[in-house]
Amino acid sequence: MLFLTATGIGFAAGMMRSAFCIALTAALIVMTFALASFVSVGPVHYLRLLYAILGYNFGIVMLIASYAVFARLRPTKPSHSA
Repeated sequence: MLFLTATGIGFAAGMMRSAFCIALTAALIVMTFALASFVSVGPVHYLRLLYAILGYNFGIVMLIASYAVFARLRPTKPSHSA
C-alpha cells in the first residue's frame, strides 16, 4: 500500500511538470518520515522509506513512459510536398 501511495504521489507531482514541485515533494516524503521516526516510540524500519522513495520514482518514470506512448500513438499530420 505504501508503494502504491508513493507511486500516486510521484505521478501527481510529475504531472505538475515543475522540477521544484518534484524535488519539494521528494523532500517532504523524507522529512515526514524523519518526523515520524523522531516521535515514534518503537523501532523504525528504514526499508519503508526505501519503498516510498522507489514508489515515488516509479510514479515519475511511469508518467514519462505514458507520455512517450501517447506521443507515439498520436497521429502525425500529413506533410504536403510540392
